[in-house]
Amino acid sequence: MTETIGIEEVATAVGVGVRCLQTSFRRVHCGSPREFLTRMRLERARQLLSVSGQQATVTAVATRLGFFELGRFSQLYSRHFGESPSATLGRLGSGSDH
Repeated sequence: MTETIGIEEVATAVGVGVRCLQTSFRRVHCGSPREFLTRMRLERARQLLSVSGQQATVTAVATRLGFFELGRFSQLYSRHFGESPSATLGRLGSGSDH
């Protein structure tokens, strides 16, 4: 995974204040920049768990994407997708995409 970029760096890069960036994110993405990035990381985790094959583990995928508290990752993932990460991984070979 790449280095984490802070909200201040993003705001500076796009030429706005932090507060303006946060307000715009809430308006467009229905959440904070942090929540948006977490959703994107969860989507990527689902994609990796769905196509990784037998060599993948939930732990490897989670840590690759910067989720180091595995219980929290599982909780966020389950809330977002309605199933556990291991259930997504367990469906491999069943012919189902998601």
